[in-house]
Amino acid sequence: MKKNWGYSLFKNITKLVLFFTFRERRVLHANRVPKKNPVLFVSNHQNGLMDAIQIPTTINREVHFMTRADVFKNPTIGKFLRSLNLIPIYRLRDGRAKLALNKKILADCAELLIKGETLQMFPEGNHHAQRYLRPFKNGFAEVAFMALKRKPDLPLKIIPVGLNYNSGHGFPATI
Repeated sequence: MKKNWGYSLFKNITKLVLFFTFRERRVLHANRVPKKNPVLFVSNHQNGLMDAIQIPTTINREVHFMTRADVFKNPTIGKFLRSLNLIPIYRLRDGRAKLALNKKILADCAELLIKGETLQMFPEGNHHAQRYLRPFKNGFAEVAFMALKRKPDLPLKIIPVGLNYNSGHGFPATI
């Protein structure tokens, strides 16, 4: 697997920023994350961008993850985000016609898993400040089943992640 130097640099800068942003970051059972083979992290989503960077900065693997497609509108920013393993996903507010594009995006995510990559998904679909889980969208299950249908012996690990902040808006916080 080719090393993505831009991803590594951005990850290390982000880790440094997080060191000063959070009073404490406690990660339980990180040693249980496989060092190879496909992994699908499925996490709650309380705090927008902060949630998206927690898993990639606490494990020693490159992580691919989805983000809302509207942030990819500017071609230069879109190229930069893709270089960091972000994948655009369309929402209803992007237009009904755009939602059809998600089928290919989910298939591409399944292909990442087949290749042994790591994928992070937030099945609630968007973030919220409330401390409860909302109903899950089915995208993460679709991706897992697509990958397993194409490669039934795939050693896929689905790892549930619970992110919990002592304060969703005050900093420095603990997570």
